Amino acid sequence: KKGNMFQTGTGFAIAIIILACVFLPLCLTYGCAKIMDLIHPPTPIPTRPVPRQRTVEEQKKSAEMKRRVRFLKVIFPGMLYRDVESSPKEDEENGGTNPSNATCSICLRDFQSEDLVVHGRTCTHLFHHSCVLEWLEKQDHCPICRQTMVVQEEIDQLAAEAAAAAAAAVDAPKDDFMC
Repeated sequence: KKGNMFQTGTGFAIAIIILACVFLPLCLTYGCAKIMDLIHPPTPIPTRPVPRQRTVEEQKKSAEMKRRVRFLKVIFPGMLYRDVESSPKEDEENGGTNPSNATCSICLRDFQSEDLVVHGRTCTHLFHHSCVLEWLEKQDHCPICRQTMVVQEEIDQLAAEAAAAAAAAVDAPKDDFMC
């Protein structure tokens, strides 16, 4: 007796084969993708960090650092390297500078004649102006011989003098001009 295709078993086998041909590749693809993710994890999408609010103490420290840099520029005004080259050479053994050693010990770049340079105050080692200012933001001593280059009291004294000068300028009588 011939009957329905699903009743004979042949139809059932064909349906299973069709389903296997569809789902088996899908399952294999999904499984391989998971294995590849484990072997080579996907790189995360870069995001910008959310800027963090600075604490009051960090703001005070930043303001103090800016004040310090301002006064360091007064203490270490700098000069052109060509002027140092033309000056008499000092005895290097006594902490002097020899322009023939024309390399900044902080950045390790050679000095150029147009570079703004600074002598250490107690040792006269030579540095680029910007390099030594950046160094002195964090340290108070010469990077070569470790002698003190900046004393906090000097900065405090300069700050007091600047504040007094500003107060005097505010209190000074102003001339009234009549037109």
